[in-house]
Amino acid sequence: MLQALFHKKLGHAIQDGSFHGIEDTLTSSVIGTLQYLPDGLFWQLLRGCCGASAGSLPESIGPILSVHFWEHLDARGTYNAVLVEPDVWIETDRYDIIIEAKRSDSALENAQSSRQWFNEITALQNLREEEDGRELLFIAIGGNEALKDREIETTGGERTVIHTGSWFDLLGEILKLREECGQGAFAGAGVARLLDDVVTALQFHGIIHVVWLGTLPGTRIGPEAGTFISERWHVGRKGLLGPLADERQTIGIESLSGIWGTRQKT
Repeated sequence: MLQALFHKKLGHAIQDGSFHGIEDTLTSSVIGTLQYLPDGLFWQLLRGCCGASAGSLPESIGPILSVHFWEHLDARGTYNAVLVEPDVWIETDRYDIIIEAKRSDSALENAQSSRQWFNEITALQNLREEEDGRELLFIAIGGNEALKDREIETTGGERTVIHTGSWFDLLGEILKLREECGQGAFAGAGVARLLDDVVTALQFHGIIHVVWLGTLPGTRIGPEAGTFISERWHVGRKGLLGPLADERQTIGIESLSGIWGTRQKT
């Protein structure tokens, strides 16, 4: 969140005296916090959020030299009149990495824009016109219709690959790394505490971990479950609408636990 504060991005997040998470606060509180991880772990998470695109990204980017948030770049040759402002720009010896972030993973609410990609790539090329040797990596997080590589043509007919990522996948990668921390994979509790804060920030912005039913182990309900349900709902005596008229017939967490407890032993 410090980056949003430093760059005066918090104004739109304060409405009627209350704080509401927006794209800039999401970028700052998540990417701005993850940057404090060791370089390799930071890149592991960014790469991991890209789904099928991850395979076309390098496994290592080397030491990170600097991380810029909303840097003002020359708009020459772009659709903008004054300046271009990538959300995040990471410099290493070998790579320039641009991250364009959207408020959520929904492409309906806040879709990624090929025009915005063009602007940011062109602006960085303006900056690097006298420098050679750095490869540009572009990651678009959120607002993608599908997590697969895309391409955009920039000045001079050059084509740049756009690696698409999602906040949900980033959360999944963070949770996996957090579990490894709990198993002693990394020395010190600092990494775990930092990851816990990022998970909280994602949740605050509506990005939560979901356990899909299809991923849960199956179970077999034993014959005694029929008796349990019948007694609870009195189906035979009151009919199917009976439970609606009697609050005692409500199936809640305790009831579900009871039904689950009658599962057939295997």
